[in-house]
Amino acid sequence: GDRAQRLNTSTRELQIVGGKMRSGRRTGLFDFRLGSDIHVLIGCGLGGGSLINAAVGLRPDPRVFADNAWPEVVRADGLLDQGFGRANTMLRPTRYARPSDFIKYRALEAASACFGQPPVPAPVVVSFEDTVNPAGVEQPACTLCGDCCSGCNVGAKNTIALTYLPDAKAHGAEIFTELTVSHIAKEGRHWRVHFAPTEEPDAPLRSVEA
Repeated sequence: GDRAQRLNTSTRELQIVGGKMRSGRRTGLFDFRLGSDIHVLIGCGLGGGSLINAAVGLRPDPRVFADNAWPEVVRADGLLDQGFGRANTMLRPTRYARPSDFIKYRALEAASACFGQPPVPAPVVVSFEDTVNPAGVEQPACTLCGDCCSGCNVGAKNTIALTYLPDAKAHGAEIFTELTVSHIAKEGRHWRVHFAPTEEPDAPLRSVEA
């Protein structure tokens, strides 16, 4: 019944791309890219990967950006703190107040007892109370349904679609969907964005000025 319906829905929303192989609709929400040394799951929708991620809002350990793999201009420009501060203001990561309500958390408590350290609940970008977010969007409280990674249908998850994109629209941005950008090019003080309909990749390219 309900389980079969969910499976059919998730299968319908899955697209897989690897080498010359492609399956599924080009607008399927779960866009799985197979590479030679890495595979990537992308969210194909207005809001991108934020639609299907686990909403964890942990800041990376400082050792991550101390690694020489990062260009010096990134590691030393002093803007990371500012960026994380701005992201925290918009996305509002918070920890659930009663993590022991969850069986999986209680299992972690039991497993971590041998280390003498309790587990630490991760901050998540989810609204646990009815709110109006910084972008002016009303969000209902999380119902604890557990559907963060399959797509929050409640509106409690602070996705890009409920935060940065409405904020951009409020400041005059125009948003287009179901289009795939082939390339962008500088034209004087502006940029030209070239695209085709996602479901018609061989259609003649069109463009908009940005």
